[in-house]
Amino acid sequence: MKKNLLLLVAMALFASGAFAQDANKDPLEGVVRFMGRINPLLQAIYQDHMDVARKVYGEGWADVYEERNILAQVIATYGAPALARAGDSAVISAMNKTAALVEIVAEKYPEGCEYFFTGNMPNWALVPEVRDGRMDELRAKAYAYQDGKFRADREMMTFEKRYVIMTQYLGMTADEVFKANTAPIDVSDQDMCALAKKLNNVGALPKELQGDWGRAWLGSGPSLQKRKPAAAAKPAPGAVAQETKAGPFEKEMQVLAGINPFVHAVFMDHEAETRQLFAKAEASGGKIDPRAQAAAMVAKYGSPALSRASDAIAINVLKRAGELNEALARYYPQGCKGFVTMRVSQSAQAIPQVKERYFRYLEAKRLAYEDGKTRPPAAVQLTAQDIAQMITQRLGVSVDELNKLTKLSELSDEEACSITMRLNAIDPVPEAQRGIWARAAMSWSG
Repeated sequence: MKKNLLLLVAMALFASGAFAQDANKDPLEGVVRFMGRINPLLQAIYQDHMDVARKVYGEGWADVYEERNILAQVIATYGAPALARAGDSAVISAMNKTAALVEIVAEKYPEGCEYFFTGNMPNWALVPEVRDGRMDELRAKAYAYQDGKFRADREMMTFEKRYVIMTQYLGMTADEVFKANTAPIDVSDQDMCALAKKLNNVGALPKELQGDWGRAWLGSGPSLQKRKPAAAAKPAPGAVAQETKAGPFEKEMQVLAGINPFVHAVFMDHEAETRQLFAKAEASGGKIDPRAQAAAMVAKYGSPALSRASDAIAINVLKRAGELNEALARYYPQGCKGFVTMRVSQSAQAIPQVKERYFRYLEAKRLAYEDGKTRPPAAVQLTAQDIAQMITQRLGVSVDELNKLTKLSELSDEEACSITMRLNAIDPVPEAQRGIWARAAMSWSG
């Protein structure tokens, strides 16, 4: 399974133009680096305890429940103690992010409220609002972990004080306190959502108790994953498979959804072909390059759909590309050369501002793909001459500058940023032509 996962990540990054390879690096470092796109808290723990990560990824798991128990134990053993020592502002921020996520999950995916007790939320990546809220929450927890890991131990909150806070300030009954301590066993999804809302409502507490409660709740760590009754195991809306039926391929696709939602959408719409691609690449023993095959699939199915997207959605993609370009120019100008071919390196994505805008760009492309795949071909398409005129006359990129893009080694970072920012601008384009232009620019970049 781990081999397949690494293979998938390489395929996804290459297909999106964000692949960088270094044969001298420990493969585990790559796994931990990619973990930041899925679980920033777990990534921070692994970075501090690579021996633990090596042990976790070196052992096979009997089933998905064993896997989740192991990960819960890692967070409880190494993450929770640091969270229990973090400063007030860090834990309060994490609690507020969790409270915001509870509201989203309760509305969009109530089956996922077990997450707030066990850390387990199958198919979280398939609901965009849940995915984004979860990442915000885990980033806040990762920050609190970093804040607390070097602080001195604090006195643990007694059960009696916790009980007083839950009943007198958070408005919980004795029965709800019991359920909170035993969830998810014999606790419905709706009840877990309601309990999570109360438990994370740190704003209901006096200011002098907010930090203490945040440390107590976050420091308790996740409970071990518990096998819920089959009748209660409902799939998320639009989920591709039941959790109980998920195999290695489904798990890898879930990971991919959190890394590159655009490529994930293409792969899942052509699942049989994707499975065949995986099987052939693995059976070839390295003779077949899965990255090239993945890129070919995206070009085959993704680009035509992008060329048919509606005006507003296509324009949004180009705007997101422009925002990403601006972040590269400001925080990582050497990345502008890669962006000539819409590639964003791992080094660039290590910068939070770049990473955030890159994911927004990929999500915008996913929406454009979903919108365009059911539409007929656009009535008006630009010719090569139209494109050349748009670039030179409207976007202000000269023929000489275009020629420079074919010799990137001779181009300075500043020149590359200047040219790509003009190429990804939408405001200079006449309003009546913006949709047509955005479709053309989006589809040729793939």
